[in-house]
Parts: sequence; structure tokens; C-alpha cells
Amino acid sequence: MGELKGQLLTILLVLMIFGIMATAFKAMFQSATNEISNRLSEEINAAKKPAFGSFEIIFID
Repeated sequence: MGELKGQLLTILLVLMIFGIMATAFKAMFQSATNEISNRLSEEINAAKKPAFGSFEIIFID
């Protein structure tokens, strides 16, 4: 009976470790995804702005 309890406890411990690791990896990847998304949108917005010293021609009727 004691051996069975030990095996069940080991299985439970392994499942808990994998659950903790999966949660940690999910948080890490989510953080990396958000950072990449923010950097990309900053670069896109910077590319849309006119460069310093440039001018825009506006025709007035």
C-alpha cells in the first residue's frame, strides 16, 4: 500500500512540475509576443512620419 502511495505522489509531483513549467513558458512567450508587437507598431509609426527637414507640398484651390 505504501508503494502505491509513493507512485501516486510521484505522478502528482511530475504533473505539478509540468503544469508550473507550462504556465511559466506561456507567460514568457506572451511577454515576448507583446514586446515584439509593440516594437513593430513603433517602427511602423516612425516610418509613417515624415523625416526631419522634409516638406510636404499642399495644393490650394
